[in-house]
Amino acid sequence: MEKSFLWDADTYDKVTDNLEEWATIIIKSRKRSGRETILDAGCGSGRVTKVLCKVTDGLVYAVDNDPHMIIKAKNNLHQTKNVKIFQSDLTALDSATFPIKFDIIFSNAVLHWIDDHYKVIKNFHKLLKEKYGDLLIQCGGNGNLQNIISVLI
Repeated sequence: MEKSFLWDADTYDKVTDNLEEWATIIIKSRKRSGRETILDAGCGSGRVTKVLCKVTDGLVYAVDNDPHMIIKAKNNLHQTKNVKIFQSDLTALDSATFPIKFDIIFSNAVLHWIDDHYKVIKNFHKLLKEKYGDLLIQCGGNGNLQNIISVLI
């Protein structure tokens, strides 16, 4: 289960320029067809989701565990046509939540907030298209990169 505390979504939205910059670099590092279905795992206030929506005419599914972030994301993305927003714990995602497979699962500065990396990566694996699916993650936090690497190996 994800660490549970509530975020100040308005402040977060104002101070996350660096997170959007990091995400944009990762997003632009891959060539796309422009029709991908993307999971934004840990969408926060929706700033990065908006960037993802611009690189595809497919759907972007934005997911966050925090109800304040979901409200802010809905406000920030209310005019965006190709996005669906869901509140969910990333360790609870499964085919019942999303009965589709994703071309891209994207996560930016989120996984270090989650204790059970194995369960999240396992969920991502089940939701990602088997052939040609991309897992694009950027994570920080002291000691967590080694945890992610050990899960992926």
